[in-house]
Amino acid sequence: MRGGNRLRILFLDYTNGIGLGGGQRSLQLLLEEIDQDRFEPVLACPEGEELLGRIPLGIATYPLVLPTVFRGLSRRGSGLWQALAGLPGFCSLHRSWARLVASVRPDVIHANNLKMLLVAAVAAPESRAARLWHVRDILPRTAMTETLKQIGARAATRVLAVSRAVERELPATAETEVVYNAVRLPELTRNSELRREFRQRYALAEGECVIGYAGRLDSGKGIEILVEGFARLAAEQPEVSLVIAGKGALEESLRCQVMAAGCDQRVRFLGFVPDIGQMWSGIDISAVPSTEPDSFPRTVVEAMAYGLPVAGSDIGGIGEAIVPGQTGYLVPAGDTGELHKALRALVCEPELRRSQGVAGRMRCEELFSARSQARHLEAIYEEVAGA
Repeated sequence: MRGGNRLRILFLDYTNGIGLGGGQRSLQLLLEEIDQDRFEPVLACPEGEELLGRIPLGIATYPLVLPTVFRGLSRRGSGLWQALAGLPGFCSLHRSWARLVASVRPDVIHANNLKMLLVAAVAAPESRAARLWHVRDILPRTAMTETLKQIGARAATRVLAVSRAVERELPATAETEVVYNAVRLPELTRNSELRREFRQRYALAEGECVIGYAGRLDSGKGIEILVEGFARLAAEQPEVSLVIAGKGALEESLRCQVMAAGCDQRVRFLGFVPDIGQMWSGIDISAVPSTEPDSFPRTVVEAMAYGLPVAGSDIGGIGEAIVPGQTGYLVPAGDTGELHKALRALVCEPELRRSQGVAGRMRCEELFSARSQARHLEAIYEEVAGA
């Protein structure tokens, strides 16, 4: 316990160069909401991380210098030999990490991913701080990932899973707790203005029903399923459009698919959208058509926070956010026909869209607000520090 009876929490983060992902946005919100009268947050991550430019003023930061071999390790693409090659890098961290821990003297170390947990456990084993491992992904089941999960469970005082789906993938021996990804609840008073600006920018008529997808354009996200289902819908409904926000490896093939389906006049690729709130204000339905397990996509609860119904795949943690028939629809992953039916129901019934959107906003207020999640984590910090 530090001076002024504040607990010092050392947050560790590293994105491997992917930019500001869902885990970093969730950490940013926590740093904005944490009660600094009771807690002293400190962030350590490599220089150049986008998160450093987004944290509140006054939070101390420390640079992490990670060995080149270690930085290149990937939980999905690295095998046993690559991991063994990174061991000397782990060992070389000990001295610099010992200095960091001695300087910060944390009560709790909150590792925002597995790599950071392993760094804390191996490079600074003498630290008596409680260790939290925040698990934000559902990893493919390989011998390597199963071994790493076992090691992580042993190294952590408490494991935080972003959904029950993630929790089920963890070793039975791990002491786990579900802490859902949180969102900032927007004021909806400017929705009409933002909606008008968004539709003017992308030449969308006010009377059109607009379906939207936001996220990476990568395999496993099911965007090709969404395009196929939308093409059927566009053939039936004259005033429906689709907007796709994001970048990724599949963008060119998706554009070709849209052209081949003959609906290129009804689909807009927006690229990276810096103010995603304007998009949520400007559309009518959110689609999350994942074909591989998503741990707990932030886009689901972000859309719900803006009062949108969500049509999502019943895979991973998506079903823990959507209440079928109340805040949207769940469909079997990869089932174009069922996704088409769900979207058609929402397109054809404006009152259904409105009522499900209102229910989704209420669900966010109850379960997924940044403030409520910060209070949840603060209670965990006090518990593990006391233990």
